[in-house]
Amino acid sequence: MENTLSIEIFGEILQIKTTKDKEELREVISHIEEKKKEIEKVYPSLEPLKIAILVMLHLADELFTYRKWLKDIQKKAEEIEFELEEEIKKLK
Repeated sequence: MENTLSIEIFGEILQIKTTKDKEELREVISHIEEKKKEIEKVYPSLEPLKIAILVMLHLADELFTYRKWLKDIQKKAEEIEFELEEEIKKLK
């Protein structure tokens, strides 16, 4: 079910439509805000747009890192599955 929620992010209030529940959305926003704080500590005088761009880059990097990690796990799982199938064939 789609909900319209009011959220505050980077000091801006936005109305968004989402299928996510409020708690899940709060976790996402909290993660974004945490990244923002990390960047502000390193670059305290950086303008908001550039902070937002750096946050976006950091989040994209996380996404790609997790995608690679997931692919590696899937590949390993396929290898184990193949090995198990081969061992089962030997038992027959």
